[in-house]
Amino acid sequence: MKPATVIPSKMTPAYTKVRSKHIRRLCLQHLDAVRPGLATDHALLATIQAVYPKAELCELQRELDYLALKGLLTTTDVAGVWQLRLTRQGVQRAERLAGQES
Repeated sequence: MKPATVIPSKMTPAYTKVRSKHIRRLCLQHLDAVRPGLATDHALLATIQAVYPKAELCELQRELDYLALKGLLTTTDVAGVWQLRLTRQGVQRAERLAGQES
């Protein structure tokens, strides 16, 4: 008899880690697609919600903060809306991610 496959249920630490990594990856890919222009956190949230319908702005901003701390993007708060732009390191990372998908 085969052992049952364990699929991580939502809200487990494993699922949360995978979701966070995926959201960060989607952010980098989207920001790379709109470069050299800016993107806003609200526009990016719509993209993330296409994959994770229950994603919230605070979750997205937490992941954007992480990417900013790693030096991959810059954030500017204009009237409560974050404007986002990839740094040189962020562009390199996004291009590496795009190369992995090919």
